[in-house]
Amino acid sequence: MENTTSHERSVNPSRTSCSLQYLFEENKDYLKFGVPLYEASLKGDWETAKLIFDKRPELVSAGLSRQLGTALHVAATAEETNSSIQFVRNLVNMMKPEELELLNQSSNTAFWIASATGNVEMAKIMMGKNCNLQNIPGVKNLLPLTISALKGKYRTVKYLYDLSQKMTGDPWTDEGRALVLENCVERDLFDLALKIVNDIPPEHELPVAAAVSVLKALAGKPEAVATLEKPDPDYLKFGVPLYEASLKGDWETAKLIFDKRPELVSAGLSRQLGTALHVAATAEETNSSIQFVRNLVNMMKPEELELLNQSSNTAFWIASATGNVEMAKIMMGKNCNLQNIPGVKNLLPLTISALKGKYRTVKYLYDLSQKMTGDPWTDEGRALVLENCVERDLFDLALKIVNDIPPEHELPVAAAVSVLKALAGKPEAVATLEKPDPVISPILRFFPMKVQSAAKEDTDALKLLKIIWRRVCETMYIDEIEVMMKEPPRILFVAADRGNTRFIAECLRTYPDLMFDKNEDGLTIFHIAVLHRHQGIYNLLYEIGSANHDICLLTDEMDNSMLHLVGLNSKEMQTKMAGPSLLLQREILWFKEVEKMMPPYLKDVKNKNGQTAFELFSKENEHLVSKGLKWMNECMIVDTLIVAIAFGVFFTVPGGFRQDNGFPIFLHEISYLVFVIADGISLLLSAISLLVFLSIRTSRYGPRDLMDSLPSKLMIGLLGLVGSVAAMTVTFTASFFMLYRKGLIWLPILCATFAFLPAIVFVALQYPLLIDMYRSMFDSRYLFNPKKRMLYSIEMV
Repeated sequence: MENTTSHERSVNPSRTSCSLQYLFEENKDYLKFGVPLYEASLKGDWETAKLIFDKRPELVSAGLSRQLGTALHVAATAEETNSSIQFVRNLVNMMKPEELELLNQSSNTAFWIASATGNVEMAKIMMGKNCNLQNIPGVKNLLPLTISALKGKYRTVKYLYDLSQKMTGDPWTDEGRALVLENCVERDLFDLALKIVNDIPPEHELPVAAAVSVLKALAGKPEAVATLEKPDPDYLKFGVPLYEASLKGDWETAKLIFDKRPELVSAGLSRQLGTALHVAATAEETNSSIQFVRNLVNMMKPEELELLNQSSNTAFWIASATGNVEMAKIMMGKNCNLQNIPGVKNLLPLTISALKGKYRTVKYLYDLSQKMTGDPWTDEGRALVLENCVERDLFDLALKIVNDIPPEHELPVAAAVSVLKALAGKPEAVATLEKPDPVISPILRFFPMKVQSAAKEDTDALKLLKIIWRRVCETMYIDEIEVMMKEPPRILFVAADRGNTRFIAECLRTYPDLMFDKNEDGLTIFHIAVLHRHQGIYNLLYEIGSANHDICLLTDEMDNSMLHLVGLNSKEMQTKMAGPSLLLQREILWFKEVEKMMPPYLKDVKNKNGQTAFELFSKENEHLVSKGLKWMNECMIVDTLIVAIAFGVFFTVPGGFRQDNGFPIFLHEISYLVFVIADGISLLLSAISLLVFLSIRTSRYGPRDLMDSLPSKLMIGLLGLVGSVAAMTVTFTASFFMLYRKGLIWLPILCATFAFLPAIVFVALQYPLLIDMYRSMFDSRYLFNPKKRMLYSIEMV
């Protein structure tokens, strides 16, 4: 064995390395004695261990684990408790001194393991039996004191250092002492490191390499190196109340403190936040907090407003970051240079305000900065504000910034690319804005239907996109644009993934070749659109002429065509459609549409998995059919219950029947007529609904059934169910009016009011499903190949 001491070499070789062959291979009683002893050693269970040692005394020094070693090795790894310490004491008393020097498979003694885990009491017990243990190295030739310092075990390091006689004599060297010192500094054991340095004898100088390592470690520990400040005795009396008052906007309390200690107006209250003005600038803007700042600024000199906190921020910078525009105006009234003082990361107040998305503050500071001209503004600084405005959806301000850029200050290409990347992921912002009719729009909000929009206008984001894209096209060559589009994140594919149709249309209108770009999976933007069911982007295929044929020929790495991609489930579609049947109907609609676009000879082409597009589609959508059947069954159960109730009500009319002629007692009452008619309607509608659902349940689920008849049948069935519930509610209310119309008229009125609540709730909960059904019936025909084109704005007739 390499790197061992002379004492180690003197130990019997059969005893210095724990051989595990005795228990694992030769001893058939391992499960009877070895496993329980291992567990007892780990838990500190001496009673169990003593019973085993009484029967098998040789197990005191035998290997229990290939990696850990003897029972003492195992016990040394456990957490130090009263039971584990007593276990080690009893076990050491049973062992010979030389048995404590046994090494496990990693060449570690039990004492070395105790030193590494910080079990100082166990280490003391072992040292009481064999004082040479501290000099026996372990893995990587590290001494127990060295590994203890490396692990940052303070009490163990302190004990072993005192035991080592200040690391003098064998086996200590200058390099060994230096290694312990470095580990103490890196693990923040500074008092021990200082003691080691002071104890180094004159004849043993600290190596230069060790001194450099210590300096490197101390350079990264500013808190440890900093001096300890003596606390101000008046801090609790004045500092804490002033901090709280600044945060709450309590000027009365602050004024009392400033009258007694006027120097606190510009004194630091917190290491991180700074002065009272810094603290007030972080608070929410209210009347009291604004008045607090106004009064405090009036007491300060202009140059005191430029004081920086520990993060190098002024109070004005903090107000800009938190969006406290009124506070910022008050400070600017005192010192107009505040807007030009940068803060953390050298960010100007306007920049940090845009980064935080504070609209009112950005607008105020931008107007104040004279359109970001002059000092300290640069092209990069202006570009950074623009990028932050776009990323935080401040599109009107971003558009204003772009339009205000003077001719001599062109927008950097990198900034234009960043803006395009941000806009690519914002499809809602880039879409055109429909001008609503002031009279018709509120009505249509409650009755969604497809109508011809009176007029459309570009949103601020779309206007910004057109300006930025035009500048990119004017300043870059086509090769540069193609390279830009292929750099990650690939802008065009981000837009395709998010369904940003207008963004893609603007790009393709100028550079049609971009439609043939493929991502790392070999997919074009149209394949991505099909994969995520973005029909707006897919419909652009109708506007590119015969090029759509070339795009349909392209496949991905698995030879999946565009039609195969329809077969894959779309998470986006699952979130849009309510109910598995409607989802399946929309999926089939997509499949049929893409199938029409594909050349006939490609419809039955197989991918690398040996599947045609239809086979893949059928396999991926099997679960929708089963879920749809379950959905139908649940609706049929409700309908069956309503039919049974409505039918039974006919023969159990309120008040009963006359004994002489068998007619109902309330036959000539209006409430009785309402009761009978409502019950009949409930029975009729629920029966119709039940039959409709039954017809769906027994249908063959052909593609045409799912696309055409299924939505209409579902809508009829659900409307019948809703109508039957409403009619049943009327029946219930009418029965109360018949029974309690005289003397207790308030009772049926109250019951009628509460009775209609469930019906209203039921209709409200089913409203999204009804809307989806309506769209499946009527809007689905407008999904593909729309008359109005987007690329070149041509109306199809």
